Amino acid sequence: MSQIPEKDILKILLPLPIDTVFTYSNPVENGIKSRSGQLVVVPFGKSRKLIGIVLERDTASSDEKIRSVDSLFKKDLIIPTITLEFWNWVSEYYLVPEGLVMELAFSGIINVKSKERYWRTEKRDEFFGQASNFLPKWISEGDNWTPREIKKVTDTPLLKKLISEGYLYRTHDIIDEFKPFTKEVIGLSPHVTKSEKKIEQTLKSLSRAKVQKKGLETLLEKFFDQKGESFFMSTESLINEGISRGAIKQLETKGIIIRSRKEIPRI
Repeated sequence: MSQIPEKDILKILLPLPIDTVFTYSNPVENGIKSRSGQLVVVPFGKSRKLIGIVLERDTASSDEKIRSVDSLFKKDLIIPTITLEFWNWVSEYYLVPEGLVMELAFSGIINVKSKERYWRTEKRDEFFGQASNFLPKWISEGDNWTPREIKKVTDTPLLKKLISEGYLYRTHDIIDEFKPFTKEVIGLSPHVTKSEKKIEQTLKSLSRAKVQKKGLETLLEKFFDQKGESFFMSTESLINEGISRGAIKQLETKGIIIRSRKEIPRI
C-alpha cells in the first residue's frame, strides 16, 4: 500500500474568543515560511477573512481537507516570541482565550477582521438608468460602500435585487489600515558633529544660554555613547533631563538640532 504524502500545515492563532488554535495548509506558491510570529490572512466561515499569527508548523496527510492560507500580511512584521509568551500568560492569568488577548492587543493598530463592502459592477449605464431613482446622486457616482452607507439609502429587497441582477457584489476583505506609532525625536545636525573643533565652537556659542548648552551636552553624551550611528533621542526624554521646550525650540532655530518623527515598534 502506497504511503499517503504529507503536506505543510500551520497552527494559527486567530483573534476570536475561542480557546482553540486553528489549522491551515500552507501552499508553496504563497511563499509563506514556517516562522513563528508571521502574520497571515486566512479564510474563516463562508465569506469572512481574519489575520492570524503562525504559532508552529505541523504536517498532515494530503487526503485531509484543510483550508489554505490566503496570503502573507505585512511580510516584515513579525510578532516576537516574548510577546506571544506574554499573551499566553495574560490568557492563563485572567482566564480568557488567547485569541481575545490578541484581538485586544491589535485594537487600533491592525484590522484583524475583514470588513464587508458593496461594490458596483461594470454595468455602469444600466446601474444609473435603473437605480438612480432609488439611490441619491452621491452614492450613484461612487464605486463602493460600507453596509452602513447602503442601509441609509436602500432597503433589503432592493439591495438583494441589485446583487442578483449583477449591479452590485459583496466582499469581505482585510482593509490594510496598519497604524504605526511615531514619536517626536531629536538628532544633532551633521554640521555640528563633523569635527571636535565644531563641537567646541557650538558649545562656546551657548555659554550664555545655560539650559540650551545643557541640552546640547546631553545630546552629545548620548551621541558618543551610540557612536553616532542612527542617533536620536525622544523629545520627552530630553525634557525629563530638565531641558525646556523653549530651549529645544531655540536649539532647532539655531540649526544645532533636527526634530523629526520616528516610527516606534508597538507590538
